Formats: sequence, structure tokens, C-alpha cells
Amino acid sequence: MKSLIAVITALFMVMFLIGFTSALVTLKPAEINEPYLILQTCSGAGYINISVSNLEGLVLTNKEMINNGSVWYYNFTPDTIGRHDVSYISDGCEMSGASYFDVTGNGKNNPDGVIVVLFSICFLITMGFLVYSLILSIGHFASLDLDVVDLSKSVGVFFALLGFYELSRFYLGNPVLEDWLLLFIKIGGFTHIIIPLTGFLISITVGSLRKKKIDFGVRRILRRQKI
Repeated sequence: MKSLIAVITALFMVMFLIGFTSALVTLKPAEINEPYLILQTCSGAGYINISVSNLEGLVLTNKEMINNGSVWYYNFTPDTIGRHDVSYISDGCEMSGASYFDVTGNGKNNPDGVIVVLFSICFLITMGFLVYSLILSIGHFASLDLDVVDLSKSVGVFFALLGFYELSRFYLGNPVLEDWLLLFIKIGGFTHIIIPLTGFLISITVGSLRKKKIDFGVRRILRRQKI
């Protein structure tokens, strides 16, 4: 008998959880640190008060929404990435309800695992090319033979890093990765633009001086032979 009661209780709990989960309305994602309108449609309500919570606790408590005809809204600016649950109490329509929305870095749904893996591989490849082109530029700079091809390679890798940063912002919206990429872009502006350009200009100048010196030496030899 006790086992039967336990089974029935468990079934009721499962049904309750399923019903509660299905009652939750999924709102569109929000972008971190950007204004986000929480909307509720209810023409017969005299007031709607909402509360918002995330993993850190309550963010808003019993805040009154603004009425605009049949649509109620509250302007909310999230400062934490992750799921935010919204509950509301009203004197009209349904007396209470719940919904939730995800806060992401770019205001889009979280990417699939395949996209994350793909971007991780591209990130490693981009970092590898950055290091390789830097070593190559330093070697040619030291030899004073850094030519336009070497300069183009270095600048090309830097612009590839800029492109990867923009794609990551659009598809991933990961603030940590974006901060690292911005740091690499700042460093890359010096290591892949300024250093190669300086080496290229010095190589051209020294190369011209060497060529003039060789030409002058040949002329002196020819003069001596004529004498």
C-alpha cells in the first residue's frame, strides 16, 4: 500500500513538473549590458508586477510594468550572462505566470557544440600563424632583407585575426574570448604592422646603400683597370 501511494505521489509530481515547465514561456535572448524589453500581453489588467532572478539571486523585485494599451513592458538591462527567470503577478488575465530568457554576449541563442569546436580549431590555427609570422618577420628584420612579400604575409595574418574577432562576436558572443582577441589585436598591431613595416623600410634603405656601395666599388675597379 505504501509503495502504491509513493508511485501515485511520484506520478503527480512528474505531471506537476511537466505542466510547470510547459507553462514557462521562452522569451527571445537578450544582449548583456544592452536595454531589453520584457513584454507581457494583457488587455484586462490594472497592473502587472514582475520579479527577475538569475543564478546569483533576485535582480528585480516586484517592479511595476508600464502599460501601452494591451501590451505591458519593462525596460531591463542585464549585466550577467545566463538564464533569467521572470515571474509576474496581475489583477487580470492569468493572475500569475512565469517566463525566462537567456542573456548572451551578442543577443543571439547560444551556438551549437559544432560551432564552438570549429571556432576553437580556427582560434588555434590563427594563433599558430601569428606566432609563425612574427618569428619570420624578426628573422628577416635581423638579416635586413625583409621584403614586400614578408610584409604582406604579416599584415594578412593580422587582418585574418580581425576577421576572426568579428566572426566570433557574431556567432559566439563569448565576452572572455572577445577580451583575449582584443588583447591579441592590440599586441598584433605592434608585432605584425609596426615591426614588419619598420623592418621593411630599413631593409630597403640598407639595401639601397649596399647596392650603391657595390656599384661604386665596381666603378673604381673599372677605372683602375683603364689606368
